[in-house]
Amino acid sequence: TFCFDGWRLLRYELPANAPWDSFRELGFTNWGSEDEMSLVELPLALEKIFIERRSSVMYGNDRHAIPAETPVLLGDLFVEYAREADRGAEVVRLSKIRAPEVAAGALPNPIAELRQSGTRPPGRIVKVEDPDTWFDGTRGVFTFEMPTNAVSADIWLSLHRDGRGALRQGSGLKASPAQVAGFLAGTEFHAFLVYTDRAGAVSKPSEPFSFKLIDHFSHQ
Repeated sequence: TFCFDGWRLLRYELPANAPWDSFRELGFTNWGSEDEMSLVELPLALEKIFIERRSSVMYGNDRHAIPAETPVLLGDLFVEYAREADRGAEVVRLSKIRAPEVAAGALPNPIAELRQSGTRPPGRIVKVEDPDTWFDGTRGVFTFEMPTNAVSADIWLSLHRDGRGALRQGSGLKASPAQVAGFLAGTEFHAFLVYTDRAGAVSKPSEPFSFKLIDHFSHQ
């Protein structure tokens, strides 16, 4: 987006993923992506240049309209490399190296263990909503029900409906509603509520509450 007049030298760092673990390099900050799993495939090619301009600008205390026919002049285009090695085919070969998948073993199931050890009746998760701010799909506001003698509640999250691999993302919640963070946007999670009463007794987990929050910050 142009916010100046006259000639300027503009530099744009290009997006890139590191070899092996596909770590996103800092150049990604200049480029939007709707899919967090997107990977950059080398070599890059320039296909189009989009130019956006304001319809008017402030000059001093006055607002000046920009005529639609005002031309935009582009000078020479240069490619800069951080290292000489980035110019050859070797960097393309290295960029395609990926870490081998690790054979997954059986996941622990803390929800199944809590069903066996819990002595109080389960509570209930009513709903999960986006917070008023920072609704980027990584946090949600949980509304839940538990007995009046309950003093705190924990929210466990799992990618599996039976509770395998569940993690306690919300701990020691005092009242409903409560905000819990640590999600992956656009991914279905299954939440379980476990509360503790005044006597220190722990409840059985609630029935799984399935939800998926999306990232509403589309222009990142």
